[in-house]
Amino acid sequence: TARVVGQSVAMTQHAMVSEHGALGLIACLSAMLVGFCLIDLVFDYQALIGNWQLGDDYYDSMLVAPHVVLSIVFSAVALMVLVWLHHDSPYLLLAWRYSLAAVLIYGLLIIPRYCQVLKTEGHQLMRIFQHWWIVIVARFAVMALLALNIKLLVEFEPSCAVKPL
Repeated sequence: TARVVGQSVAMTQHAMVSEHGALGLIACLSAMLVGFCLIDLVFDYQALIGNWQLGDDYYDSMLVAPHVVLSIVFSAVALMVLVWLHHDSPYLLLAWRYSLAAVLIYGLLIIPRYCQVLKTEGHQLMRIFQHWWIVIVARFAVMALLALNIKLLVEFEPSCAVKPL
């Protein structure tokens, strides 16, 4: 009975948002996360070129601001839930793969470096920021993967669409 109830809940959740609606929400969430990445990229570059104090001040303030962290976490979780609920769709299977890759890259290459920045103070940060190019490359990869989610929405053609004459 637990399996039947689980399937029933999954079917209800699946029906709550259409494939097209889910794709629209995924594209919006992806665009928002790309926006966060673009803002961070400015400070990533400044830290990389030697303006480590600006990078330290930015990350020290942003990484402890609950509204920033929670909005990013909420967006990423909502994105992953939407693509998981619809991963049986060909379009959303691609979105699932792009989103999962983006989350893994962010989690494995960026978040650990954020933790280093939060734990380190003063001139020791210069050593951390000398290798910040890894964060920049990872951030570009994340933005490219999320942009592919947006591209899926632009290219989406519902199966019931009426073809023009």
